[in-house]
Parts: sequence; C-alpha cells; structure tokens
Amino acid sequence: MALGVALVTMVVVATGLHRLDGARRAYEQQGAIVVAAVDVAIGDVLSAADVRVVHVPEAARPRDAIVTPEQVAGVVARMPIVTGGVITQRHLASDALVLPGGTRAVTVSAAAGDVVVVGSTVDLIASADGFGATPELVSGAVVLAVRAAETWDDALLVTVRVRDTQLAAIARLVAHGRVVLANAPA
Repeated sequence: MALGVALVTMVVVATGLHRLDGARRAYEQQGAIVVAAVDVAIGDVLSAADVRVVHVPEAARPRDAIVTPEQVAGVVARMPIVTGGVITQRHLASDALVLPGGTRAVTVSAAAGDVVVVGSTVDLIASADGFGATPELVSGAVVLAVRAAETWDDALLVTVRVRDTQLAAIARLVAHGRVVLANAPA
C-alpha cells in the first residue's frame, strides 16, 4: 500500500512540475509591445517618436497590443494614453480617421461658441485682430477632435485635418490669435 501511495504521489508531483515548467517557459517567452513615450491626448496624431518598444512576457501581452511603432505612425488617438501606457487597437481611431497622404492634423484654438462636431467640414478664419489686416482663410478642414482648452475658459482646441499645402496659411491664422470656425459643405 505504501508503495502505491508513493507511486501516485510521484506521478502527481511529476505532473505538477511539468505544468509549472510549461508555465515558466510561457512566462519567459518575451514579446514586443508599444508603449507611449509621452502623454497622448484624444485627437493627437501619433508618430514613431511618441512611442517606444518594450518586451514583456507573452502571457502578459494584451491580445490587441500594438507591436511596432510603424503601426501607430500617422494614426489618431481616440482616448488618452499616459506615458508608459500600453497602446492597443482600442486606443487608436478607425481607419476612417487615419491621415491620408498629403494631409496633416493641426490643433488650433477656437472660440468656445463655435459649434463644431467631429467629422464635420469647416473653414478656418482668423478673428479680427484690430489692425485692418485681411483675414486668412483655410477651407475644407475636417474636424478630428474637439476638447476644452486648459488655459482659457472661453476656448476650444480643435484638431483638424488639412492639406499639406495649407500649413503656411494655418501658421498665419494662428499668428492672428483666435480662429473662427465656420461649418462648410463637405
């Protein structure tokens, strides 16, 4: 009887050790994931410089984790990501919001009274600066994100997609200060 108990104990211990060894090997296998190198806000367009690759045990890697910086380049964040936070598919906007070639995402300060909806097309106009300058106009910008400015109670930060050729005009608009957004036909 003692021999039978010893054999059963030996089989149970050997099976347990085999399982533990398999779990240890699975934990030791490392896989790459992408984490935020900086704090990322909703609507920010990510670049490879905004992220870094770290290696974690395969068992700890989220199923939808991003694994290369190239997967996030030019993609819009759909939720905030803190520095060091793992970036997964749910953090990124759908392909509909990925910037096509020849376009950029730019964030401008706009009056809080402007009615702006994500996905709408707007024209950007420099607000009057009191110096008689002809206002600049950038037309056909697509709204990617809208959030309240942290420093002004009466301002919105609006991220829009514009053509590369409009960047100089955007810079002149911003130099005027506040920007007025006018809803435009798509």
